[in-house]
Amino acid sequence: MLAFYESPGGLDAVIARFDFDHVAPWHLDRIVLGAASRRPRPEASTDITEYCKELLSSRDFRRLAIRNFLDAFADKPRLLFVHIPKTAGTDLTNVLSARHFAIDSAIENPNWFTQDALFRHLRELTLACEFADTIFVRGHARLRYYVNQNLIRPGDQVFTIVRDPIDVVISGVNYRLTRLMADPTGRDTDTRLWLRDLGLQRVPQNPSQVELLGLAKRILREPRVIEDNVLCMALGNGDAASALANIVASDIEITDLSRYEAWLSQRWGAASQHANASTKVLTADTLDTEDRALIEAKTVEDRVLFARLMQVLDASDGTSISGRRFA
Repeated sequence: MLAFYESPGGLDAVIARFDFDHVAPWHLDRIVLGAASRRPRPEASTDITEYCKELLSSRDFRRLAIRNFLDAFADKPRLLFVHIPKTAGTDLTNVLSARHFAIDSAIENPNWFTQDALFRHLRELTLACEFADTIFVRGHARLRYYVNQNLIRPGDQVFTIVRDPIDVVISGVNYRLTRLMADPTGRDTDTRLWLRDLGLQRVPQNPSQVELLGLAKRILREPRVIEDNVLCMALGNGDAASALANIVASDIEITDLSRYEAWLSQRWGAASQHANASTKVLTADTLDTEDRALIEAKTVEDRVLFARLMQVLDASDGTSISGRRFA
């Protein structure tokens, strides 16, 4: 249906193309939301065209969009990336997006995709996907999403890159600081949300090094901006045990940052573009005792997980390992 979507006409123009006279409202749930629909059965007297608009505009539709899109093109093999922040994920995303048909997992988030942007994105994907060999799911979808939605099928590929958790936190602070200095008033979605969470209208113009370091430490201390146990949240439910359980269940391929360039060359025949470099304000030299204690507290579970992953990676003779190694 959304292959007919155009911004000026909106959903009304799409729905006008279809004859719903002989469609029961409860059948429309399955048509629009797929087999995973769990909505209450609508009344038989429900206006079918209005109900169709309601379904397409619903949170359920957005939440199920990726799953239903992938199911609609079930013949296409899937490349499912678990992008852990500050682990060369942007670099890998750029490489694979240039080679493969890509769908952005951020379409589920209304902060990143307005309703109109969501429908336009799905329209473009629907029209182009017929010509694709594979579908690459990019963005920051977590491993439990792929596992819980049963999106990993035999023959599909799921992979991730990990990094020392303390370096992930420090690099995450520096990245956010770099982005905020480039966009001090929050025109872009990410900077706008960070400013909101930090309680700031904007960042200072031409800040001194002291001001920059102060802002970096403020970023470090805001858990909505720098999440605790980033690796375990991306791969599990925030703890090492659940992350390892998902790693085994998904048989995910794992490499680490030190092996990334060799893995990228061997696995994908590509070279790193070194994307998303950040200005280094927060460093080992600028951390005080309180900062170090905070970072250690924020990475307790991550450090347990990372030690286990590195134990197996270091014992291997390749550039990556598979999740079955932890079974």
